[in-house]
Amino acid sequence: MQKIYSFPCVILCGGKSSRMGCDKALLPFGANFAEQDFRQDSLTQFVYNNLSKWFERVFLCVKSKDSKLLEYNLPTIIESRVLQENALDCTLNIQKLTFKERFSPLYGICCALEFVQKHLDAQYVAFVSVDTPFINPLYFENLATLLRQKNCKVAYITQILENGDKKEHFLLSLWHMSMKDALLNALKNKDFKIGALMKNTTHTSLEIKDDALSFNLNTKETYHNALKFLQSYAPRHKKH
Repeated sequence: MQKIYSFPCVILCGGKSSRMGCDKALLPFGANFAEQDFRQDSLTQFVYNNLSKWFERVFLCVKSKDSKLLEYNLPTIIESRVLQENALDCTLNIQKLTFKERFSPLYGICCALEFVQKHLDAQYVAFVSVDTPFINPLYFENLATLLRQKNCKVAYITQILENGDKKEHFLLSLWHMSMKDALLNALKNKDFKIGALMKNTTHTSLEIKDDALSFNLNTKETYHNALKFLQSYAPRHKKH
């Protein structure tokens, strides 16, 4: 079946998972999650399987060659390798960063854009954080339309909560390839907050009401709540 999106999608899997207490990307999540076998039904596999039905190319993005996710033998972008091959590790003084600073999601986004520019013919790259398993892939069609209509460089999802508040999901987003230089400058200046980067570039947002986006797996409590939701979950999105 023909995929709907020609631009690639990158699943960001390089977070610290400090609040979870273990690597969230390896958490059992799927039909056989009780079997505790990350190679069969992990959170990463669940997200990858969903997105690969829609995108022609889907990549995992991990921090280093030591990641257990490499055992999947799926298309993978290794941040440390991209940084070394392009001499960015020295330029960005990676070794002098604190542990927390090394885990900024800006590194994953920057390395993904670098990789795509070098190996693929694409103007845009979609990003999904591995801890948002119930993302509706159809949103990326709306994000692409917004980018072109408003001539912006980044489009991301803003969730409208039940109480009317808004939650920005910067890692559920679509980026133009030209953002690579802005990302490099932010990293050189140690400006690791993605919200600050957005303020300094042309961007737009897709505002939606979708309670499923509230299952952002950062803690064990949110993980167990997502497992309960998973038991009754059926994707509401269908291909055209």
